[in-house]
Amino acid sequence: MGAILTEPVTGPVALTVRAPAGTVEVEAVETAEASVELEPLSDSAEGAVAGEPTTQLPEVTVPLEKFRRFMETLKSDTGLSFDYPMSMTAVDWIEAKKFTCVYHLYSMKHKHSLVLKVMLPRWNNDTPGELPEAPSVSGLWSTADWHEREVYDLSGIRFNGHPDLRRILLSEDWIGHPLRKDYSSGRIPVQFKGAPSR
Repeated sequence: MGAILTEPVTGPVALTVRAPAGTVEVEAVETAEASVELEPLSDSAEGAVAGEPTTQLPEVTVPLEKFRRFMETLKSDTGLSFDYPMSMTAVDWIEAKKFTCVYHLYSMKHKHSLVLKVMLPRWNNDTPGELPEAPSVSGLWSTADWHEREVYDLSGIRFNGHPDLRRILLSEDWIGHPLRKDYSSGRIPVQFKGAPSR
């Protein structure tokens, strides 16, 4: 039910959303102009989609270089109006040397959801220890401020343009990012700064 835009994509990206009775089907294609359209499904397709029980949300994967512009379009297009980022996380694909940032977006106006994914290299410039980077969307949705801080704190992804990128769950003196698959706690008891000792 999702579409994947594989690199290289040379032109702007269009997103077509077909939405019968509370469901959304996403089709992403490359076009000469950036556009987003909301289209109803035909009656014959509507029954097939609505009749199949599913827990999956529609999803689209966009290349990193198209990500920020794509997110701006998802929010600003009146036919989509994705005005609420419900959640954000990152998945560490250590074997593939990549991360996937996953955004769950919702439109209060249209009552539809979308999962958007963007792939990042595991290390910036393939240099071990240099954290990967992605554009911040905290300027589009204020809620993304804390989502991005959490992903930075736990997965070690830097968000360029974030107004206050610092740890949100762990103490400032914490070393490493515990949701990275190469993170090792070493089974050493951890003492948080300012916490009473045992």
